[in-house]
Amino acid sequence: MSSMKNYQNRIKNSVLYGISLIALVFFSTFALAQTNTSTSGNNFYGNPTVNTSNGLLDNWYMGVNIGGTSVLGTLRDKTLSWAYGGVIGKQLNSKFDLQANIINGKMYAEGIYGGLSLTNDVDFTDASLVLKLKLKDMIFRNAPAFVNQLYVFGGGGYTFYNSLVLNAADGSYVTGVGWDATGTAKTTREKSLFIPLGMGLAFNLDQSGRYYLTTELSYKYSNDNRLDGDVNPSHAAHYVYGSLGFVYNFKNSVSPTQRAIAGAAKERIKASTVKPSVLRPKEEKTEKTEKTEEETYNGNGIFANWYAGVNVGATTMLATLRDKPNSWAVGAFLGKQFNRKIGIQANVLNGQMHAEGLYGGSNLENKVNFTDLSLLLKLNLNDVIFTKSPKVLREFYLFGGAGLTYFNSKVLDMADGSFITGLGWANDTVKTSRVNTPFIPIGVGMSFNLGKTGRYVLTTEFTYRYSNDNQLDGGLTTHAGHYTYTSLGLAYNLGKQTFTTQKISSDIIQEQVTASAVKQVRGEISGIVQEELEPVKEELSAQSKSIASIQQEVEMRINALKETIKQGVVTTQLPDGTVQSTQITQVAGGSVPAMTSIYFAFNSLYLTPDMQREIATIARLMKKNKKLRCEIIGNSSNVGSPEYNLMLSQKRAQAVASFLTTEFGIDSERLLVKSNGITDPLAKNLHKINRRVDMQLFW
Repeated sequence: MSSMKNYQNRIKNSVLYGISLIALVFFSTFALAQTNTSTSGNNFYGNPTVNTSNGLLDNWYMGVNIGGTSVLGTLRDKTLSWAYGGVIGKQLNSKFDLQANIINGKMYAEGIYGGLSLTNDVDFTDASLVLKLKLKDMIFRNAPAFVNQLYVFGGGGYTFYNSLVLNAADGSYVTGVGWDATGTAKTTREKSLFIPLGMGLAFNLDQSGRYYLTTELSYKYSNDNRLDGDVNPSHAAHYVYGSLGFVYNFKNSVSPTQRAIAGAAKERIKASTVKPSVLRPKEEKTEKTEKTEEETYNGNGIFANWYAGVNVGATTMLATLRDKPNSWAVGAFLGKQFNRKIGIQANVLNGQMHAEGLYGGSNLENKVNFTDLSLLLKLNLNDVIFTKSPKVLREFYLFGGAGLTYFNSKVLDMADGSFITGLGWANDTVKTSRVNTPFIPIGVGMSFNLGKTGRYVLTTEFTYRYSNDNQLDGGLTTHAGHYTYTSLGLAYNLGKQTFTTQKISSDIIQEQVTASAVKQVRGEISGIVQEELEPVKEELSAQSKSIASIQQEVEMRINALKETIKQGVVTTQLPDGTVQSTQITQVAGGSVPAMTSIYFAFNSLYLTPDMQREIATIARLMKKNKKLRCEIIGNSSNVGSPEYNLMLSQKRAQAVASFLTTEFGIDSERLLVKSNGITDPLAKNLHKINRRVDMQLFW
């Protein structure tokens, strides 16, 4: 009865303790966050929303989570247990969040220490404050619709715990922290400072921007050796928490600046209209056809879609001995991409593995020299994860396969360096033939484009090598030995790439549909243009004599102009219709006043580069002599109503005048703009000649 009452009191105290911690974390986070004056206008994960309120709960969120714990202490077998928690946070701006966490649960582990089979049972509550850095905008060009945010976090916190170590054989008390000497009653909880580091993903649950599903992996680093019940005073204990959670976002504010930007964007959209295309002269077409994917790369067809590379990274040994399990390795790989989804890759890896630990009452050291060969099948997940092809990230993929590890493994006593056992070793100094063991490599990787060519690729991978063989630890126990390899690599595409893994299917389909539509429209336009050009060609052919006569007329006008210049007189028709003869003198640099014309496409105001060069000639003369003025006369063909053509020729003349003032700095007072419309055609039937602007310099 007393035991049941104590159990109920412990539950009651845990609940009250948890509520108190949540309240404390809430108010401390609120006090810190109130110093923020950011009005970034983004919701919990940086997405703008339509809520424009600015209340007490703006940009605050809270949630709950549940997950698994794994203690990394002296005892390393069956280390999984459970926990649940709550979060409350404040979005500081589009890049950073401040978040308070509370987690309550258990940690558990078994193992052999000091010749005994022990169990370690921990009840704990931890409270932490972390700063979250949101990476979505840094990584993705077009963020996936359902992936709301990718983030990393770090901070500080306290773990409050009771840790009990029992003998697994008879259940007797061995040691503990926060327990009495008999191991039957809990005392005051111990506390330990830790540093939480981790990463997480958030997923939209609806379109309101208020509900999120989160998944996180957090590593709690501590330099305290008491979490495992003080069973090994020299070994610090850490733990991992992997969780799945639900978050609710209270309210999101949008700044006045963002509202102004959004309003301006809406006005631009409303004001914009789709205008019919204007056919420009053929000689002015400067567009270049972009190269296709297949044309981007050069190489021998034998090596098409083949790649090779090297990598370097860290090994982590997961065998009987678990302390200081990290070492190094280097590798090389050769692969072939069959299509955008599937590839095959061969790997060779050479390096070392190392681990230390207490076993059988002795401090031992396990050293392994190894080479492994493997063949992998790669599965590209871009289509599964992204809704738009990512910007920098080339490929996110999973892989799995089979391989063989060739190794020499020896176990030494750390006290005197004596040889205990080994495989591939006769003693501490003499190696024999390498032992081999099969393994199954499974892992995840990402690759990133280095430059725009797509030939050089940066890779990062995490691989878990699973084996059911107990030989990796030198035959020390019957415990199967596995290991992991985390690497950073550089790959080079050997030959021609007929596709890229970066693009997802929806984007490819869209490109194909667009290309097909463009091809069809181009065909239709080409047919229409050819149909329209036929009578024009016939007309031009029939008017070849007229063209020759026009050329003669133009030459006569030029000769007449030259003659008047020689005589020192320029004849100018003024806007009121009167004709004025003006005496001129030679201007600076030997230049003289001149006349030129520019010719427009049908119904067009567009100034081509050739037209701009003609205008530049006039501008140069006017800049050399500040007394010169320019009469700009707009003309049009007789296609359309006289009123419309008068307006069009006025706009053409005004376009030239504006170009002179804005581009060359010519004072508008020196420019005289006039519109003739269809009243002064230069040619009788050649509309192209009549669609012009004449520029006449005068004093």
